[in-house]
Amino acid sequence: MVALPRTVNVEEEAGQGGKSVLIPQGKYPAIIVGSEMKPNKSGHMIVFKVIITQGQFKETEFSENLNIINPNADTVRIAYQTIANIGRAVGLATVTTTEEVQNKPLIIEVENEAPKDWVNDKGEAVKGKERSKIKGFYPMPAGGVPVVTAVINDEIDPTAPAAVNPFAL
Repeated sequence: MVALPRTVNVEEEAGQGGKSVLIPQGKYPAIIVGSEMKPNKSGHMIVFKVIITQGQFKETEFSENLNIINPNADTVRIAYQTIANIGRAVGLATVTTTEEVQNKPLIIEVENEAPKDWVNDKGEAVKGKERSKIKGFYPMPAGGVPVVTAVINDEIDPTAPAAVNPFAL
């Protein structure tokens, strides 16, 4: 659990953000299973561990890195917007700690990013790879039965697995 430096008002600060493997673009049921504060080059970030809970990509893990302490005000604003979106997705009016949003069902929207080349700490050029990232966080549909949709070539994949509600008793 990470105590946030300030309370996040979900209604006033919502906006969107992610990182992981390559899966089809689409919306997937998920939960946040952990979080930790880590230092980075410019300050500190919260790293949320997000796991897809159903379908063909069940147990696919994403890390959502949010720079909440950073000299760039836009970077911090985007981090708090994302926290607000997560809070809204799990039904909260405010968020004070990351524990409040953990282990609650929500929907993540996944998009794929084109490869980006980068330079490692040794100054070596590294060829980037296409990757999936979390684009947004949304509430679970009414009744708690999520709809799993995978988009292939901008169309709904008719072979995508049917939704199963893991939260049903």
